[in-house]
Amino acid sequence: MGAYLFTWRQGCRVKEDHPLFSGNWFWALFRSRAKVSELQQLCYQLGLALDAGVDLRQACRREAARAKSSALRSRLEYVAGQVAKGTPFHEALRECGDFFPPLFVELVTIGELTGQLPETLLELSRQYEELLSRRRAFLRVISFPLVELGIALAVIGLLIWILGIIGDPYQPVFDPVGLGVVGTPGLIRYLMVLGLVALGIWLGIRLVREGFRWVWPLQKLLLRVPGIGPAVETLLMSQIAWALARTLGVGMDVKRAVRLSLSSTNHGQYLEQIQPILEALTSGQTLSEAFRSSGVFPEYFLDVLENGELAGRVPEAMDHLGQQLRERAIHAMQVLAVIGGWVIWGLIALTIIYFIFRLASFYLGVLQAPLEGF
Repeated sequence: MGAYLFTWRQGCRVKEDHPLFSGNWFWALFRSRAKVSELQQLCYQLGLALDAGVDLRQACRREAARAKSSALRSRLEYVAGQVAKGTPFHEALRECGDFFPPLFVELVTIGELTGQLPETLLELSRQYEELLSRRRAFLRVISFPLVELGIALAVIGLLIWILGIIGDPYQPVFDPVGLGVVGTPGLIRYLMVLGLVALGIWLGIRLVREGFRWVWPLQKLLLRVPGIGPAVETLLMSQIAWALARTLGVGMDVKRAVRLSLSSTNHGQYLEQIQPILEALTSGQTLSEAFRSSGVFPEYFLDVLENGELAGRVPEAMDHLGQQLRERAIHAMQVLAVIGGWVIWGLIALTIIYFIFRLASFYLGVLQAPLEGF
């Protein structure tokens, strides 16, 4: 996944056709993209307005004025301006580069061309709301352990600072974290270390979410971790089933639907299967045969896909499977949240144990110091 050259056209960043520095992954981490919460609100409000008979141009202007983030506002203002000039809504969205997800743009395109734009937007709104619900459930479970970890780290920082103030400059002072200094200099160094750790975690999350090719091995490795792997696979299968149901249900070309559905996961395990599956379809294999030949999809998914093909109802079969997987996805998020909570608890326990040993070592050193002269 390379970076691209972007130009600004009336406040909207437009992607050019040629790549710029294919390895420029660093800048790609900071590119602006629509948030799931923003997409949910946009789809919901636009869908309701259009379903009630509001003119598309007026609805776009209203959503542009309502947008909270400057990034979204500038894109919607551009889209509203283009729609007012007679440009189709989906083309105006497409001109905003990769700010809007490809699957979102493609479904809006099909919905607008088939006269089902309000229904498409409301369906997208429901999907984004489910994603947000899972995320909120995950955060609810791990919020308390995160607060406790934050308190523990704050207490350590306070201890470093206080020991430097009350300590005797002519006597050894207990150094809690082993940075070599206490007091204000020690606190500054401690905060710098925490900042670097937080930056590393943020970069890791961004790299995994962006789906860079060189992160794919790590993504695939997580699928093989007991407890985490099955939960993540359920979430990914739920996304693929929903995307296939929506894309095939509106009559999209099969190859295009497969590419968009697998790309929507942003996961290396399925991104690297796009080309082999498309080649299998080109050679004359059925959809289920092409998916089965990849060897990475669970048996229950392949069985439902094959039965849907035999009955000539693949979109309906995928939609039904997606509904079942959505219920399992909620449980999967709870499992991931519990695992995340235990990991945080483990970090807190390791931190406490480390400081107990540091304090014991310091105390024993103070007791042994007077005896060294004998």
